Amino acid sequence: MLFSMSFQPYQGRYLRVYNEAKTLADSGYDVTLLAWDREGDSPEEELRNGIQIKRFHIPAGVGVGPHRNAFNVWKFNRAAFRYLMKHPFDIVHCHNLDAIVMSLVAARLRSGGKRLCSISASRSIMLFGTVNFPGSSRQLTNWRFN
Repeated sequence: MLFSMSFQPYQGRYLRVYNEAKTLADSGYDVTLLAWDREGDSPEEELRNGIQIKRFHIPAGVGVGPHRNAFNVWKFNRAAFRYLMKHPFDIVHCHNLDAIVMSLVAARLRSGGKRLCSISASRSIMLFGTVNFPGSSRQLTNWRFN
């Protein structure tokens, strides 16, 4: 799983990702969550309730927008991509727009193209405002992720 936040499951905004990862781990799957710790205050590696968590400590602002974090987004993507190229995986599950392109490339190269994109609606609304493009986004999703 790819998550472009620090992943601290005891905070409310991480519960969806945590619940998905824990459900998979409880069902017998090996789950590794690659996270971006922008503040650098979480452990770099951690095993929590069957979820292997690997955090990349790359300092960056939180909620400052892509124009201020573009280079740091690239650094996170590079670090996560390198990790994925060195470790076996079957499926890439991407939770954020920040890592979607990298996850597509990694999945294509290493897992025969198996990937899942699960982006929260609130994040999409924050980035795209009130623009409604359901037809085109549905077509893109069907074309790229199925």
